[in-house]
Amino acid sequence: MFELTPNVGLWNIRLGDSEADVRQALRDEGLQWDESLDPYRWELKDPWCTLSFANDPTKRLVQISSLCETAEVYGRSLVGLKLHEALRALNISRFDDTVWSVGEVEIDFADGKPFVDSDQRAERPGESVLHCGTLWIKSLGLGLSLYAAEIEALAIRELKYVPRIGYGPLDEQTFDAARDPQTPAALLQSHQPAAWRKLVTQIPFRALLGLATLVTGAVLAWVIYTMVTDYQSWLEATPVTGKVVALQPEGPIPHEIVVEYPLPDAQRARTTIPLAYTTVRELGEEVEVVYRPSNPAVAMTRLQARDHFSSLSMNWLLIVPIFGWELLCLFPNYRQRWKKG
Repeated sequence: MFELTPNVGLWNIRLGDSEADVRQALRDEGLQWDESLDPYRWELKDPWCTLSFANDPTKRLVQISSLCETAEVYGRSLVGLKLHEALRALNISRFDDTVWSVGEVEIDFADGKPFVDSDQRAERPGESVLHCGTLWIKSLGLGLSLYAAEIEALAIRELKYVPRIGYGPLDEQTFDAARDPQTPAALLQSHQPAAWRKLVTQIPFRALLGLATLVTGAVLAWVIYTMVTDYQSWLEATPVTGKVVALQPEGPIPHEIVVEYPLPDAQRARTTIPLAYTTVRELGEEVEVVYRPSNPAVAMTRLQARDHFSSLSMNWLLIVPIFGWELLCLFPNYRQRWKKG
């Protein structure tokens, strides 16, 4: 068990502390943390907590949140309780001391940008806040994040960043719905198509971006490999002499010639060659074409092979700027160093 103390912090990790003070406090407690994915959102490994920082004007700790069932507030474990049970455990009876917000609480401080209450809408989205909302106890700076009317996570936040407008306070209708035993099942049923969104929002943005970059890089590597091997295979293609057997269209100004050529199995095949890739114009004339041993049924002149070296469209190379953009977003510090250089 570990205690999240509203308006204070976690152990000797205090809300409002500077980055250096938090780092030292973590070392003193013997805790491990990861700040590689987001320098403004540190993930503790044991206990499982998230430390959120804001630059206002310097980098300071402004929120501690946790999904752990072992997290306690005033000696009470709240994760897993129904909303009305959690409020009763906290002895909260005033609805005017509450306010709703919607969305993952950590995104309020994305990239260290302080939370701005004017970004919230005054009109709340009905009882759906019981499914994916956070009820803030304003005087405590305590957030109760819900999923299907049950407490899923806790957050303690500096009072100056607690929503004041948000989606309005808890009301009797929503409170009664939270107490209804049928509400969790009804919420899960009504939000079932969007269940994947909850899973996605729990994954850090940089992790998703890293995965997308990895996939893009793998596709780009496959494209480059395919193009290079196709080009190499056409350089090593087997030459064979064929004869013109038809003109398309027939007449003095054809656009293409049809060439018949022998296959390795003594059979014969035909290929159509645009006149831009050959100087031959008459029926019966000989034409040298090449084919790859892996697919003798496809043949062309060497000049044509240089232009048509790959089975892939050149449009695949549009992945290159996409991959570059993903790398710049994934490693913004390198982008800043490059600009300074």
